Amino acid sequence: MLKGLGLENIGVKISSKGYIVVDEYLRAAENVYAAGDCINNYMLEPVAVKEGFIAALNALGENIKIDCSVIPRAVFTDPEFARVGYTEEEFSKITGSCSCRIVELKDIPKARILGYEGGFIKIVI
Repeated sequence: MLKGLGLENIGVKISSKGYIVVDEYLRAAENVYAAGDCINNYMLEPVAVKEGFIAALNALGENIKIDCSVIPRAVFTDPEFARVGYTEEEFSKITGSCSCRIVELKDIPKARILGYEGGFIKIVI
C-alpha cells in the first residue's frame, strides 16, 4: 500500500510489515507525522481520530505523546468481555503493587434489573 510513494526520500521509515514507523509523538520524520491504519497501531476508527488530532497538533508545534493504555477493548459475546487500562499483572510490574477489587454484577442494582448477574468488574488500583 505504501510502496512506490517515495516516502523513504523524505526520511520516512517503513517497517518490515509495510507500515510507517512513528515515535511516541506520531512523528515519522522531520516535519512528517502519520496516524491511522498506515502506522499499524490499534486499527480502530476512534483511535485513528485521536491519533490524527494529536499528529495535527504536533505538526503545529505541540509536543503531545499518544497514550494507548486507555483504549477500550471489547468482545461482543454472551457474556460480553471488555477491558480498559492495565491488567493486574501489567500494573504490578510497573508499580510494584496492586490493590485490586472485584465487584460481582449481582451486587449492582442495574445489572440485577437487566438480568445480567453472571459476571464481575475488576478494578485495578
